[in-house]
Amino acid sequence: MTNRREFLQTGAVVSVLAVHGLVPREAVGAAAVRSGAAPPNTIYDERYAECRTFAAAACELGAAVRHIERGDVTAVYDELDVAWRATPAALAGTTQFGPMLVLERLAGERGMRPVLRVEHRPTAAGSIDHVMTAPRATLTLAAELCAAGLEWPGIMAALVCRGMTTPRAPLSTAKVTTRAAPPALLHDAGETAASFVHYYVPQRMQLGHAPALDGPLYTWLVAPVSTRPSTPRQDNARNRGADDAGTA
Repeated sequence: MTNRREFLQTGAVVSVLAVHGLVPREAVGAAAVRSGAAPPNTIYDERYAECRTFAAAACELGAAVRHIERGDVTAVYDELDVAWRATPAALAGTTQFGPMLVLERLAGERGMRPVLRVEHRPTAAGSIDHVMTAPRATLTLAAELCAAGLEWPGIMAALVCRGMTTPRAPLSTAKVTTRAAPPALLHDAGETAASFVHYYVPQRMQLGHAPALDGPLYTWLVAPVSTRPSTPRQDNARNRGADDAGTA
């Protein structure tokens, strides 16, 4: 269930995207989906407050979201293994490294490629470095959204729902830095490790939060490289070109 903090961040994301012309100014919920540019299906690790905020914002931007139980991606993997054989489709998520890795590899076997990968690295100074690999247009949008003051889960939702260019676009790497929200606001009563920041800030570890087993959180997006089959004329032209090259 979306809490007040997640609700406020979701509204902020939609408002900032409207200013940038990426959603209609009156957009709410499914109305935020632009014609012909539906957001990808999205998964998240419900154990983390940041992931839940990411999911709430992605849902508001029109994405179909689904949580994975305690970080276990097995059920999602088994379903996609079958579904992607018939129809490869874009998928995004904010998870730990393991789920991202196995789904990226499965996507590669189904003719897709990563078009966004962001490692979220908390620092001892209390900020978070986001090391991003993505098309330049996506990196530019990320910098603009950071400058607008959004918290990083909302920025990531905006990137996966509104920042994707052509899947064939070359990828570049950049880093942006955001502040970490106060742990007291991230923590949910009755839960432990509500925020992944607890794992990495030394003061949180002194309070009894052990380091995570598989590292920081990642936001990622995989997408089909091409969904348009070649025509017989294109195949013939390609074959003639190969024959000419062989006789040159």
